[in-house]
Amino acid sequence: MAFKGYVRLGILILFGCLVAGVILRIKWLVTENEKLTAQVSQSSVQIMMQKNVLDQVSQEREQMNQILIRRARTSADNEEKLRHEIQTLQQEISGHTCVVPVSVTERLRESY
Repeated sequence: MAFKGYVRLGILILFGCLVAGVILRIKWLVTENEKLTAQVSQSSVQIMMQKNVLDQVSQEREQMNQILIRRARTSADNEEKLRHEIQTLQQEISGHTCVVPVSVTERLRESY
């Protein structure tokens, strides 16, 4: 009979150790879960900050593209206007003759 009591005691101790082990494991897992939850929270904040920065950079890039497109159009328009003015001036002076007096030509040929 004493043997049965020791077996029961051994089983109770073993069961108690298993329960204590499970409780410790649960506490460790809860602590680990809290730590991982905090990391996820921090990562979420960082991701939102990075998203905001990317959105801002995208907006700035779009604004710069619009400015560059406007500049290119203005430059092309100005070039076209200048070309047109040059053609107009060339047409206006094409019918005119310029006579330089001989005395002026001779003075230009003289050495200094």
